[in-house]
Amino acid sequence: MLRLALCQIDPTVGDLAGNRDRILGRLEEARTAGAEVAVFPELAVCGYPPRDLLLKPAFLRHQTQAVEA
Repeated sequence: MLRLALCQIDPTVGDLAGNRDRILGRLEEARTAGAEVAVFPELAVCGYPPRDLLLKPAFLRHQTQAVEA
């Protein structure tokens, strides 16, 4: 049997570091609860809806850096 954690967060559009920290916090909670897989909402890192931010190369670079950190 697979133990799954459905992680709900309230991401802020454009707050990459804050959203990453919220994700990591929920991931730690899921791990502590014994989950093997943690599922987050779409666009959890950049927030929803990102609108024109997706057209800015610097934003896309910063999003990649936030995920890799």
